[in-house]
Amino acid sequence: MGQVACNGGSGAPLATLAESSPRPGGRCRSASCPADINPVCPSEQAVRAAAASAKKDGSGGGGSGDDAVVGCKSACLAFGTDEYCCRGKFASPATCKPSGYSKLFKA
Repeated sequence: MGQVACNGGSGAPLATLAESSPRPGGRCRSASCPADINPVCPSEQAVRAAAASAKKDGSGGGGSGDDAVVGCKSACLAFGTDEYCCRGKFASPATCKPSGYSKLFKA
């Protein structure tokens, strides 16, 4: 299995809010955010301002009541299943099919 390296770092899992697939021939497309999907992000994938703030500073919560959606997790990150992460028996293009969740990111 290959290694992931970003800006000189390696071995740490990537933190991303979008899914990407290599093009035929193995060349990856560049990631971009052409649209704001936060307003349509399913609640089970939503990253909320208060929760994000609590994780960053170690507190139990923001306390301000701000629960605005500030990000949208991929289905793999949100649920961690083989089906959504394209691993195990879903690790091939024939078995790893787009889901309603992944289509949200590619709309």
